[in-house]
Amino acid sequence: MDDLYWETTQSPIGTLVLLGSEAEIARIAWDCEDPQALAESQTALLGSKRAVQGWSPALLDARNQLEAWFKGEVTKFSIALAPDPRVGDAFANRVLAATAAIPYGETRTYAEVAAAAGQPAGARAAGNALGANTIPVVVPCHRVVAANGLGGFGGGPERKQRLLDIESQ
Repeated sequence: MDDLYWETTQSPIGTLVLLGSEAEIARIAWDCEDPQALAESQTALLGSKRAVQGWSPALLDARNQLEAWFKGEVTKFSIALAPDPRVGDAFANRVLAATAAIPYGETRTYAEVAAAAGQPAGARAAGNALGANTIPVVVPCHRVVAANGLGGFGGGPERKQRLLDIESQ
């Protein structure tokens, strides 16, 4: 990836920072006070030379699909995703893939996702893998809940509930 593009967009869950190349999305972040600093901190990790504020084709596509998703007009994303270099663990990759396969409007427990990823006793490890999800909403970790309630979420329980509410409308 030569340049890492970044831009912000408003959503019902707050300001989102989108980061990616010309062709792929690498990160979606929220609660970010300094998007430029975030982008600059990600350049080396993502193999980029520099961070550039602006809308690449991939960022525009992601913004448009996210806007449609928040309005209930889209239930499945077709956004090109950059592989996360931090996720080298095969189990974590399977957890993220199993999570991406959860249908819109449905939930699965951490244990169910762990089992789908090939480790039936790995609910806690599945939770850890989901905690490292760098492309929330698109990789819908909000759809994974605890057996006895909402469960954790990097964006906080209110944001997780809001995302689930959007899908239940």
